[in-house]
Amino acid sequence: MVLPVDDTNPQHKGPHVYGKGRHHDAIRSTHSHIVWVWGHKWVVLAINVKFPFAARPWALPVLCALYRPAELNKKEGRRHKTPIDLALGLVAALLHWFPEKTFMVVGDGGYASHKLARFCRRHHRT
Repeated sequence: MVLPVDDTNPQHKGPHVYGKGRHHDAIRSTHSHIVWVWGHKWVVLAINVKFPFAARPWALPVLCALYRPAELNKKEGRRHKTPIDLALGLVAALLHWFPEKTFMVVGDGGYASHKLARFCRRHHRT
């Protein structure tokens, strides 16, 4: 099973939105102009599913985790988790729920890290 992992930045404005922060919007940014958005950053783990009526597989979201800015975590006395740490937790939950399944985790450059590669190698199943 293929597990795409990525993050999304929905905008939420207002003074009372919990967990919001300023995040880089990769879709609207260019090399010369960086766009920042205020809102949440969700790390999403999906499962690729092939439907008979579709030419390509669909990525169906199954788990998500809210990324919280480091300043907010420090203010509330919580340990800061990076998007990669959150992705590791989501993959670990899926591995725990389905121990007999074999998964392949894929992501963009934001998830290309030694930490994620070591985790996948430690939990490698043939």
